[in-house]
Amino acid sequence: MNKPYYVTAEGPDQGTYVRIGAHTLKANAAMIEELRWQARGLHFETMLHYRTTPKDLDNKKIRAFLSSRPQQKSAKISETILKAYQLIGQEHAKHMLQMLDFCCLEKILSIILAKQ
Repeated sequence: MNKPYYVTAEGPDQGTYVRIGAHTLKANAAMIEELRWQARGLHFETMLHYRTTPKDLDNKKIRAFLSSRPQQKSAKISETILKAYQLIGQEHAKHMLQMLDFCCLEKILSIILAKQ
């Protein structure tokens, strides 16, 4: 049986439910698509954003993030660092940003900086 699992009588679009905390909710189209990606081993956060390059990154925010890391305070922004934090990926010898950058980096940075 292939994921996502669904109530057969309702069909995949109307009968797919997800568990969120203590609640079971009907999955919307975006959730169903994400479940299909996960079934294929793909995750939105690690997908490449094809219209970007590493130049599109906000180096000021990356420096702020690195300075908040005990072992990375003096680290320079490099390809190795950006790959380690999964901010860039490579396909066909071209570097591109990963979706995590656009979706989560600002939120992650604000959480880290708020704890200081």
